[in-house]
Amino acid sequence: MFKTRSSIALMLVLVLMLAVNIVNAQEVKVGNGKDAKIEEDSNPIDFYYAKINLLSEQGISKTYNISGYIGVKNNSFPTKVTIHYTYDIYGNSIWKDVDAKYMGVAPDGNHIWHFETPKITRDYYPYFNCDCQFAIKYESNGQVYWDNNHQQNYLIKNTNVPGVNNIPILLKRSRVILDKVRRENNTIVGSVALKNLDYSKDIRIVYTLDNWQTSNTVSANYNISYDNNIENWKFIINNIPNDTKVKYYIDYKVNGIHYYDNNFGANYKI
Repeated sequence: MFKTRSSIALMLVLVLMLAVNIVNAQEVKVGNGKDAKIEEDSNPIDFYYAKINLLSEQGISKTYNISGYIGVKNNSFPTKVTIHYTYDIYGNSIWKDVDAKYMGVAPDGNHIWHFETPKITRDYYPYFNCDCQFAIKYESNGQVYWDNNHQQNYLIKNTNVPGVNNIPILLKRSRVILDKVRRENNTIVGSVALKNLDYSKDIRIVYTLDNWQTSNTVSANYNISYDNNIENWKFIINNIPNDTKVKYYIDYKVNGIHYYDNNFGANYKI
């Protein structure tokens, strides 16, 4: 009888310890996401980048949204990735949710999700302040994980207000990304955003007109710096016939290391 009661007591202790460990491992969110906590090495969320897109300007009105890419290290279906965001960062913080869209598997093994928030239009004159605050939520197999930038949430801002940090692009896992690109007659004009890892650096656009039977390169040139150690570089590719399909990727060399943005292995096309 004593041995039986001891065994039962021991089993109860083990069950309670297991229950505590399970509760501690789950992600908990309170309010706007700032109270969510998780160890970074156990978090399957791998945030690549986000940027503000200035979509149109009419008079003193500016229409914008934010978009970006998120990686998930151990994607198990069914699963869901959500952006918890607010444009009202100075007011009553009205938070909303937008679902990310699954894109496929990247060469690094991450499952890639793309997100884009709804458009918003605001009036600014003479100063503008296009901003957004957000956190990332990942749900899979009954588990919920958050990336809320160590309880600070992510803040992105495109502004010309004096004394206010201008941060229109956030780069986390990504070291370099394609920012913007367009065709103008026989010319391709674009810009690249990159982490400033050293003063001496080389940024090239590698492109092909014949599906990589041959390739060419053009160098990008420094344009401006933002207030979070990110630089913007511009490039121009000339003499491209209008009916020619161009494939390309970005090669950023710094400190003897190459970082690439090749659209998660698919290359860019224009």
